[in-house]
Amino acid sequence: AGFYETALTMAAHPDLPDLDQLGIDAPWFTNTAASKAGEATVVEGQRMFGFMIDAWVKQLAVFTEPKRPKPGNTVQ
Repeated sequence: AGFYETALTMAAHPDLPDLDQLGIDAPWFTNTAASKAGEATVVEGQRMFGFMIDAWVKQLAVFTEPKRPKPGNTVQ
């Protein structure tokens, strides 16, 4: 997993990720110079979960807004 996946997993299940496994023998996508998986933290994961939840609440709020009848139509 990369930075985001690792941080989110650390926030959801801090006992699961083992950052010591991110060494030279790690899978190709975690042992590159560009990989930031080893820099992931619980705090970053919690922050990302907060952003996702805020976005979901904003998107889902549209379903709770009352629907207004069109002009000329009556509510039954």
